[in-house]
Amino acid sequence: MQPNVKSRPCPICQEPIAFERFNYARLNQNTARPCWACRLLQKLEVVSSGCWEWRGAIDRDGYGVARVPGQSAARVHRVVYEMYRETVAKALHLDHLCRNRACSNPFHLEAVSCGENIRRGNTGYPGATGRDLVLR
Repeated sequence: MQPNVKSRPCPICQEPIAFERFNYARLNQNTARPCWACRLLQKLEVVSSGCWEWRGAIDRDGYGVARVPGQSAARVHRVVYEMYRETVAKALHLDHLCRNRACSNPFHLEAVSCGENIRRGNTGYPGATGRDLVLR
């Protein structure tokens, strides 16, 4: 079962994260700026389907993109998956089991080969209809 993500701390700085846009106006002059991971996670919105939808920049393919340290731009779903689950080999793709490209919920993603990802996307993969898919 998926943990209660609304009370989960940032995996980087361990500060509590709220899934709402960060309000910099509430910061006083003595408060440090949140870490990059906190700022990234603040742009995710939990919707009724359980998806963590990205509310930042979207690339031409419909995936969320953001700057992260050490990279000019990265796909958000991959960054979030690696923060909460495990590192993904460069040869593997992350399949969106919910079929929502803007979703970054690591429990809606599965690391698969490129070929498997293509097969699932172009055919009637059971997960697309929810028959064999249980979203948390």
